[in-house]
Amino acid sequence: NWRTINALVVNAFEYDSAMMALVENMQRENLHFFEEAEALFALLKKYNISQEDLAAQLGKNQSTIANKLRILKLSPAVKALICDARLTERHARSLLRLHDEKLQKDAIAHIKSKGMSVKETEQYVEGVLARLYSDGGETLRRKHLSLHIRDYRIYLNSLRDLVGKMSE
Repeated sequence: NWRTINALVVNAFEYDSAMMALVENMQRENLHFFEEAEALFALLKKYNISQEDLAAQLGKNQSTIANKLRILKLSPAVKALICDARLTERHARSLLRLHDEKLQKDAIAHIKSKGMSVKETEQYVEGVLARLYSDGGETLRRKHLSLHIRDYRIYLNSLRDLVGKMSE
């Protein structure tokens, strides 16, 4: 039954309004890191701005924005398991190093069962990768090597073209 309230009235365009809403929502304690990343991604796409511009608007580093967006690369099933296991954003980023969804799911189950910290998770992921690229993972190593050779040839051809043009 108040007749007046203390308020700050701000005239804002749609972009400014969306940015203020995002900042306000990011301050909430119960905002999940996937929700935050999705909101950042939506702003980038809707307003066609760069990560650098968005970071400046939010008062954050561009690398912070990039790291938050990286977790969106995880599959919906993996994201659901991360939420269910109540893992942190840093746990999720550690899992990105495992490029296979099954490996990520197995890792989440292991991390959850052992109650692993982020540091322990990073060490666990490092161990999984070491096993994959050891003698037992020869096919993965060959696949990885062939990708590097293919990229190297493209680089080398581009370099030869550039040297040729400079010589002309």
